[in-house]
Amino acid sequence: MLFMLMFTLSLDNHANYDHMVALANCGFNDVSNIQLLCKECNQIGKRAGEAVTSTLYQNWY
Repeated sequence: MLFMLMFTLSLDNHANYDHMVALANCGFNDVSNIQLLCKECNQIGKRAGEAVTSTLYQNWY
């Protein structure tokens, strides 16, 4: 069990902030719509051809 935890927390596993509902799909650029994913998991949906997120962000705070 400890080995699995150490593997999961590997320094090679860079974290990415991900919008649960993409901004391109009318999701909010707010902490309530953000999740932390590993780089590989964050890219799964993007490779599947889902909507590309805009680079234009609205300031909420």
